[in-house]
Amino acid sequence: MEKEFLYILNQGIYRDDIAEVAISSPASSELYGASYFNADKDSYGFEDYRDGQWWEDEAQQVMNLYNPDTVYEIGCGYGFLVNKLMQKGIMVYGSDISEYAIHKGWEELGLNEEIAVLDATSSNFAGEVPFTKGELDLLIAKDVIEHWGDKLEQGIENMVSLEPKFIHIVTPMGETKDSPITAHCKDKYWNEKLWYYIGANSKTDLTHTALHERSYWAEQFEKHGYKERRDLSDTVKFPTHESPDYAKGITLILERV
Repeated sequence: MEKEFLYILNQGIYRDDIAEVAISSPASSELYGASYFNADKDSYGFEDYRDGQWWEDEAQQVMNLYNPDTVYEIGCGYGFLVNKLMQKGIMVYGSDISEYAIHKGWEELGLNEEIAVLDATSSNFAGEVPFTKGELDLLIAKDVIEHWGDKLEQGIENMVSLEPKFIHIVTPMGETKDSPITAHCKDKYWNEKLWYYIGANSKTDLTHTALHERSYWAEQFEKHGYKERRDLSDTVKFPTHESPDYAKGITLILERV
């Protein structure tokens, strides 16, 4: 039972008797080191983070959805997606708060000019990004905004200050056992006492300090002149995942009005 319990926690399934997920300051950058990108099932972070066909499929999906000329990815990790998009002739740049991840990208992918260490919630963010206001076709933030805690407002202001045409976000947004995000694991892991899926709460990934429903996130960006494009997010697929509903359940796509 203990091993099964730990596995379920790592998959992001948690107790539904917890009324609210704590929202606090973002985790320190030191937590995003080697252990985070190579986590085992008893730890927070990624269980397995490496290059592969997944990233080629992701890059092609970006091309199909947006056909962009310019892309910026916040929280790019090693830069796998940045690398694939660059190979398709896109002017692309990525950043991450993790020095470990960026150094790995420099060493393993040779992305010396394309990725950099940068805190997307810092007050001098815009001055560090090599795109002028309105130049950006697409800003990507996959598995990022749930880490921002009480710096959410600054992070969102930084994103919209670049005035990208589209913003593509992936973040946990499920809240009940019957929501689309749970479809892939409900039959396997649900029992009537304890569990449902939300990505990971603060007890399973210490760096997840801000989890909200879709309506909350959409409202934050609507304040800054963006509208949700549910018609686009409903077409998104994660090539390595078995459930067609899983990807669209955690994808939020916004377009500048």
